[in-house]
Amino acid sequence: MDSQAFGACQCCTQITVLTTNLEDARYLTDQFLVLAPLFLALTAATPFLRGLVADTDTRWPTFKQTWDDRTEQEITTVCNSRTSANDLFISTHLAIDDPLCRSLNDIDVPVHSLTEQRLLAGGVDPLLSRHVAHVICRDHLMVFEDRMEIDDEKEADHWEHVQGTNWGSVRFKPPPCKGDIGWRVEFRTPDVQITDFENAAIAAVIRVLAEVILEEKW
Repeated sequence: MDSQAFGACQCCTQITVLTTNLEDARYLTDQFLVLAPLFLALTAATPFLRGLVADTDTRWPTFKQTWDDRTEQEITTVCNSRTSANDLFISTHLAIDDPLCRSLNDIDVPVHSLTEQRLLAGGVDPLLSRHVAHVICRDHLMVFEDRMEIDDEKEADHWEHVQGTNWGSVRFKPPPCKGDIGWRVEFRTPDVQITDFENAAIAAVIRVLAEVILEEKW
């Protein structure tokens, strides 16, 4: 099980929720971060690996370990694998409430400083700038040969190559450069179930929770 493909090929149930605006997407991301580990436990369905009984109940520990590509130098600065719980809460209200933001985001995370500076100069608030710069601090795992020389003003492939190889428990997904798809949030932790009914039930529950969370704004 020392292959990255082994972790990435494990089945799961992921639900992507479309929101009406950036503020709702950031708020839902933070609320999902709290729920994600609970749903991982509730849907635990991976007691066997390669025909052997495992000492874990879900796919997540294996997924996390097979995608931990940190170098010896990075281990001192990057605190987790590419597959792990998210490091930062990013809600808009935290961006204007510094004491609360510091109490929730109480760990130091590595960032790509040049990216953070450019985002701040472009008017992006410090919290969202920090989130993006933290995602970009990791090396690219893949680059498609025919997509290397593209116009970043019109195409988001370079961003997606980095975002797409960081598997947090929840993914905050900006709109693509083309099309009319809006801000999305992806709930990523549930293990896949044996039947379609069970998987549909999980998706339905998470969708209802998303609607309630955004309507009530607890």
